[in-house]
Amino acid sequence: MTSTAKPCRPPDKSPRKCQACLRTSVRYVSGLYIKPEEDGARVSPDDYDAVFYPGGHGPLWDLAEDKDSIALIQSLYQADKPVAFVCHAPGVLRHVKAADGTPLVHGRQVTGFKNSEEDGVGLTQVVPFLVEDMLKENGGIYSSGDDWSSYAVQDGLLITGQNPGSSVQTAGILLSAVAAAKAA
Repeated sequence: MTSTAKPCRPPDKSPRKCQACLRTSVRYVSGLYIKPEEDGARVSPDDYDAVFYPGGHGPLWDLAEDKDSIALIQSLYQADKPVAFVCHAPGVLRHVKAADGTPLVHGRQVTGFKNSEEDGVGLTQVVPFLVEDMLKENGGIYSSGDDWSSYAVQDGLLITGQNPGSSVQTAGILLSAVAAAKAA
């Protein structure tokens, strides 16, 4: 696993100052090594079996508009590798296109943070767009479970989870998809 952000280099070299941000620190999570890319390095889709975007509100402002992120998702998907997104992370699919130029989510089963969940946390007027609305506007076939329940869907190589409580379910589907691809 990797982060496309530059490595964290606090002036006092304190690792504690870095650990607050996964994207800029070195971590071990469930035995998977996560490393920040060195300055100028690029992520090569050939080096990865899948991509998983965790949620949080941040991706709506940065990754949804990030050309490198969009290109990575498109490259992996077009290379027949699974891509997964949970909570607000399906928002990064806002500008991602399929090989034919249509939105990647168009005509596909998807889920993501519900409008009612966003309203429940009081951020409907704060976020730049609502994940549920964007998925529908881009032609996604949106479905969801009850607010705050675990709910995830898979449509081929595209895997989406509704909210933070869906993280384990979404990751499980992704791991099964990776195992199936390796077995094929």
